[in-house]
Amino acid sequence: MAGSKSSKKVEPWQTPEWRAHCAAERQRFRDGLFYQLMAPVMGPVIVDLNGSDEEMWRREHDPVGARRLNLTRMVKARGLDPTDKYWAAYIQQGCEDESRTPAAQRKGLGARLDSLTNLAALKEECRAHGLPASGTKAKLSQRLRDYASGVEPS
Repeated sequence: MAGSKSSKKVEPWQTPEWRAHCAAERQRFRDGLFYQLMAPVMGPVIVDLNGSDEEMWRREHDPVGARRLNLTRMVKARGLDPTDKYWAAYIQQGCEDESRTPAAQRKGLGARLDSLTNLAALKEECRAHGLPASGTKAKLSQRLRDYASGVEPS
């Protein structure tokens, strides 16, 4: 169509800012004592400990997705097929274990907050996380956002 832009969706881990962040993290790792001691032993494998840019992004924003990527990478590194029934179950179990951690539950809440539009749903979500369920819609929403980002309630 004339005049319309064909925009390709850029994933958050593909932005120049995030790539620069990852490059800095990798350089900091290379400058560290662990790398200095282990590089002669492990060789190029040690550079892969951080994972891809996507894996680093997911570690911060999506712990379950990060765990899935990490386990899949580990299985592939051993020359095994992650789609094999046994290894797929192993990866799924690791993701289920990760999803039960408090950090993952908070991250999941952050992703769901935009879909909570009515007062009853907000109150129910507050109760589910052990937060006070009284107040206005805006107050409850802010309370849940603070909780999801790790801010201690005052």
